[in-house]
Amino acid sequence: VTGTHGPIHLVEVDGVTHRISRDEGGVVRSPAPALVVATPVAAGAQVDAGAPVVVLESMKMETVLRAPFAATVTEVLVSVGAQVETGAPLLRMEPVGDGAAVEEAGPAAGLEFPPAPQPEMRERAEQALTDLRSTLLGYDVDPADVGNLLDAYSRDRAELGPSGLLAAEIDLLNLFADLSELSRNRPGSTEPTEVRDPSMPGSWVHSPREFFHRYLQSLDTERAGVPQWFTDRLAKVLAHYGVHSFERTEALEEAVFRIFLAQRRAASDVAVVTAILRRWLVEPPPGEDLKYAAGEALEHLVEATQLRFPVVGDLARSVVFRWFAQPLLRRKRAEIYAGVRAHLRYLDANPDAPDRAERIAAMVACPEPLVRLLGQRIARPGGDVGPLLEVMTRRYYREVELDDLRVETVDRFRVVHGRYRLDGRDQRVVATAADFELLTNALAAAEVEAGDDLAVDLYAAWADQPDDQDELAAAVRAVLVQVGWLRRAGRITVSVAGRAGDVHHHQFTFNRAEDGSLVEDTLIRGMHPMVARRLQLQRLAHFDLTRLPSADEDVYLFKCVAKQNPADRGWI
Repeated sequence: VTGTHGPIHLVEVDGVTHRISRDEGGVVRSPAPALVVATPVAAGAQVDAGAPVVVLESMKMETVLRAPFAATVTEVLVSVGAQVETGAPLLRMEPVGDGAAVEEAGPAAGLEFPPAPQPEMRERAEQALTDLRSTLLGYDVDPADVGNLLDAYSRDRAELGPSGLLAAEIDLLNLFADLSELSRNRPGSTEPTEVRDPSMPGSWVHSPREFFHRYLQSLDTERAGVPQWFTDRLAKVLAHYGVHSFERTEALEEAVFRIFLAQRRAASDVAVVTAILRRWLVEPPPGEDLKYAAGEALEHLVEATQLRFPVVGDLARSVVFRWFAQPLLRRKRAEIYAGVRAHLRYLDANPDAPDRAERIAAMVACPEPLVRLLGQRIARPGGDVGPLLEVMTRRYYREVELDDLRVETVDRFRVVHGRYRLDGRDQRVVATAADFELLTNALAAAEVEAGDDLAVDLYAAWADQPDDQDELAAAVRAVLVQVGWLRRAGRITVSVAGRAGDVHHHQFTFNRAEDGSLVEDTLIRGMHPMVARRLQLQRLAHFDLTRLPSADEDVYLFKCVAKQNPADRGWI
């Protein structure tokens, strides 16, 4: 459909334009805005073909509308003196003569047709992919039909899975990426340097869209003066239409016309691509036979769409991470944790090993969080938490020089003592670990002379911990206030290992108020104070922070709401 004018539609078939009316038969309409001068016929009158039925006046000229066939006037819809617009119905007629004879011929014989064959689900899905491909190629499809087609394919695809359809979907993404590369209005990051202005870094002179419009003027790459890299891309797109040369033929003209139409409606075609990518996000990676092809298609899509359709590029990046990067990261993470556990088992068996310092240093340098691992050793009977407790202390205080760091055993509890300087002041740190039910006993074993210069780090495993963060913080504080010497400490940080399967551990920091009570520093809830110091989180003191779930416990995502203006909010 190339044009619509009221009930009149211009439909192009094989390059030939046809004028088709979808109007109900027997309605006489106004050809232009006009004044009704006369209606020489009344309802019920019979008129011959060519008889005048309405007289209109427009632009000081009278126009006589005549009956297109012999008919009976069933209804006159306007009166003399009425002003009508283009296409307005004037009167309605029913044909007489041959039409009446047909009616008297009697009822038509009833025919029974066999039911239409119902295709199998896979066949239906494959046909839907073919139709979606035609849509992306620029062939005429009603937008409503595209939505219905995409919904039907998504339902079948959800039941069938990727088997047998993934290759066709990869081809569909490559097609969209190839078309997108011709419609970019600015160069991409990998665009040849000839499209950029060397005297103005970051600027561009020509874009792929400009080259394509230049080519449309002559359909000749040499006359258009387009560069070779653009010619190669155009040839790649033409190949999708079965055109493999630039010789001007009907096939080439048809393909170029379809490319032009595809570019005009590319924004609506994005829904097809995003639906496929969202389906890929929840599916396992492809097998070895399609893994490389899928990876290439995704990288191609990222480069081709990142400027004009960033939502497509973002989804493609997510799939790349989900299918290719994440499995590698998981394997690497498993290897790192296996190495840490090997060091711990070795130190369990050889607590005074000569290479103990080297093994501790290797675990300190580990890039993965270790609080959950410490929680596992706390809960395991007979496990020595001393080495890992030392590792955690050295990790958190890595930016200050720890002196006189030692690990002791007091009443079966392991306790770490150390000294450091912070902001020109001498500070002390004491750390211990225990099951939450034994935390009071562990604190009694770790008791030291408390003062403003003392930082206390506690690590606990708690299998039945509450889900609500505020309830968990209140329960932790209730234990701390029972220990008298803690109320004289400068700062207490409690790290509670998450339950099995939890992504995050929980950390709460309490400071001593002027009245000697313990008050939580909610600004840094969810992280150790030394980490918050490195992130300069104190600059957000005028905001209420809520830590949001993230895929990794070492990734901090916060929702920030200004205390004085709740409308001022953001995420970091």
